[in-house]
Amino acid sequence: MATVFPGELGPKVATIGRAAMFPAAVEALGGDLGLGVTSEALWHPSYPFKSSLTGETSKQIADAYEAQSGKPWIVSIGGCYSGFEVVADVLKRAQTLDKEAIRKAFAETNMNTLQGPTKFQ
Repeated sequence: MATVFPGELGPKVATIGRAAMFPAAVEALGGDLGLGVTSEALWHPSYPFKSSLTGETSKQIADAYEAQSGKPWIVSIGGCYSGFEVVADVLKRAQTLDKEAIRKAFAETNMNTLQGPTKFQ
């Protein structure tokens, strides 16, 4: 679903789920067609959260991604990274690969990740 505001009512803006989530998608639109297209912010380098694995800030993680890949940071970094944080925490608490112990550890997850507070119930 797109929300468009005619120029007389405000800026011309369209929010189209995931349409502008990655730089390549915006570039594929061509020219300046990507101007005014917005996307939901699943994660951003300005988020005030830190990695539970390394203590790095969201900004430091984004900067490291850009330095190592030579590409701009992408919005999916936070969610993917946070997933690894949760798995590392679960395995550390479960202390085994037993399915029931892992399931229980997942259910008891209550931690801070690069994407913010994460609690499973």
